[in-house]
Amino acid sequence: MKLVIKRVTGLGLVALAVLLLFGNAQAQKTLTIGMNELPSLLDPPRDWAIAATWIHMNLFDCLVWRNRATADFEPWLATSWKNIDPTTWRMQLREGVTFHNGEEFNADAVKWTYQRITNASRAEFITFGQWAFITDVVIHGPYEVDIITDKPQPAFLSKMAGTGCGIQAPGAGPAMTPVGDGDYHPVGTGPYSLVSYDQDDNLVLAAN
Repeated sequence: MKLVIKRVTGLGLVALAVLLLFGNAQAQKTLTIGMNELPSLLDPPRDWAIAATWIHMNLFDCLVWRNRATADFEPWLATSWKNIDPTTWRMQLREGVTFHNGEEFNADAVKWTYQRITNASRAEFITFGQWAFITDVVIHGPYEVDIITDKPQPAFLSKMAGTGCGIQAPGAGPAMTPVGDGDYHPVGTGPYSLVSYDQDDNLVLAAN
């Protein structure tokens, strides 16, 4: 299935509704959604606008998911976790997951994703302050990591499921340049992968 997000305003919403009602049979495999703006960036820690966050949720997965109906924290890319000391959280990672480019999801990807942010600054990542509590990521095996925090974090799971939490394929980030620079390749494990993007018109995703 293909997901097309179109930038529409005013009468454009009416036109889009007509298109959805009277599309041909072939188009039934394509879901078209209208939004009044499209994200300027597809890099989770660099854009936390509502439009961007909605797209990120389709392209990327986080270690932990917060069920909005129950407010419970559920396993996602991490299958379990344990607070083994006041500043260390040990997380077991899900096996058999691949990124959209075919690379394997593992502990290296987790370490790279978080240290890419914490080794930078707020000038580079608008969510830097949210992730600054992580001081280190220690790898114990392909599917086991310790997240080391600066102090005890009672809201640890909430932060891990928060804005910018999407895990990325190592090395993918530098390719995520602002729209218009011609090189835009977010690589996650989410239910959809990027097909094409024109910020002035549409963003096309394909179901994995």
